[in-house]
Amino acid sequence: MTIAIVLCLSLLAGYGVNRLADTMPPDTAAHKSRHRSPSHRLRTGSVYLSALAIGGLAHTQGGSTPQAILGALEAWFFLAILVIDLEHHLVLNRLIGPALPSFFVANWLLGTVSMQSLILGGIVGFGFLLLVALVVPGAMGMGDVKLAGLIGATVGLYGVIVALYSGILLGVIAAILLLIKHRFQSGLRMAYAPYLVLGTWFVLYSQLP
Repeated sequence: MTIAIVLCLSLLAGYGVNRLADTMPPDTAAHKSRHRSPSHRLRTGSVYLSALAIGGLAHTQGGSTPQAILGALEAWFFLAILVIDLEHHLVLNRLIGPALPSFFVANWLLGTVSMQSLILGGIVGFGFLLLVALVVPGAMGMGDVKLAGLIGATVGLYGVIVALYSGILLGVIAAILLLIKHRFQSGLRMAYAPYLVLGTWFVLYSQLP
């Protein structure tokens, strides 16, 4: 894959992520006025830069292999999850639902991770965060729980353990900083999916050949 192709695909992915973030959330109509705001333009540019970084890193790590292409596609998808959760505090079923079987089958067919590991990863990811959500009410939403299941069905058992550990650690650090910033004010909301995505990106690139 030439640099020009990587560049074009990355820009196309950036456009797709921005479109998903603008149109997929159910409360999009209430945010129409934001689409020409400085914050929206900043997000749009940041998404394009992130998409370019994702594509470039995948090409650097894995070259033109099918595994590298799949890794980039998955990383771009998780970028959309990150952006939407940051802006709307939502992890959408309309994105998670189609992605789960698609990523599961693609990784199994390419031999990136064994089928057994993918199945166990999905169960462990979903089950662990479901347990956390039940034990600590309000700690995270069911969207985060479903996202953990998707992550496990994408990167396998070992991968989801690393991704969850990294994501939880980053999330705890961010929560502490948020509490300090707002002087331990109660009722603060924090998007948790972005930290799971950061952990997932680390695993995705570590799995590239």
